Amino acid sequence: MLDSISVIIPTLGESTLEDTLSVLSPQLLDRDEIIVVGAFSKNMIPLFPDVRFVFTPTRVSAAMARNIGMQTAKNYIFLFTDSDCIPNQNWISEHRFYQSQNKKIVGGGVEFPKSNFWSFSDNLSMFHEFSIHEIHSKKHRLASCNLSVHQSVFKDVGGFDESFSKSGGEDSDWTLRMSQKGYELYFYPRVSIKHIAHRTNLKKVFNHWFQSGKNNVRVRKKFTEEYKHPSWIYSSISLISLSPLIALIATLNIFRRKNNLRYWYTLPGIYLTKLFYCWGAATKTAN
Repeated sequence: MLDSISVIIPTLGESTLEDTLSVLSPQLLDRDEIIVVGAFSKNMIPLFPDVRFVFTPTRVSAAMARNIGMQTAKNYIFLFTDSDCIPNQNWISEHRFYQSQNKKIVGGGVEFPKSNFWSFSDNLSMFHEFSIHEIHSKKHRLASCNLSVHQSVFKDVGGFDESFSKSGGEDSDWTLRMSQKGYELYFYPRVSIKHIAHRTNLKKVFNHWFQSGKNNVRVRKKFTEEYKHPSWIYSSISLISLSPLIALIATLNIFRRKNNLRYWYTLPGIYLTKLFYCWGAATKTAN
């Protein structure tokens, strides 16, 4: 069937994977499938007989795991989420609906449940552009934790860039390549997932955003027209010396969105994420 879906989930053994699969399994139609790629507990296999588990003997990046999933998928529509995400009850059917309208690239909204200060700040800083409170629109890039892509796009653009050995930036790179090829990227916030943040202290937040800066500066330097930043801003000297100002501007831009003003108390945490991002980007630029 042309509207059958292959759900692809990379995992490094996150404890929330069972919750993710418990929500997704009842949503499958006859020819749909779920493919889990990576490291996981073998005890999970008998719990979900309708799930195809692809075990990798060594830890692989999210980019590589998603590519493996696409290469082994049997359906024309690839639907991505992560093992720390809980999709809504109609998630698969909603993506199926928009794909049936010949919208070959569809992203959905991200809901971040209230949690501790660090994890909520981390979520809001990362996914504010894809919040469930945003309006539906066309975008230049989308997040891979809630994304459906037709197989024909994969064949035209290629897969995720596996040189992103750690998570962060690989989905922006992939979807921006689609934009450059002339594809339209649709965003529908009501097609939502909950992202269960596991970065619950300052050290974990620092490590995440430092790595994110290292990865994403590659993307920003590659897609200068889309980001519209002067090239000199990406020098290590600029990123370090201007990091307090860059972090402040990025933080205030998040709170320019009216829906985010209710989360004013996260401002210090979000500011730190942007600061750590600049520091990570500076180290990558210096190399």
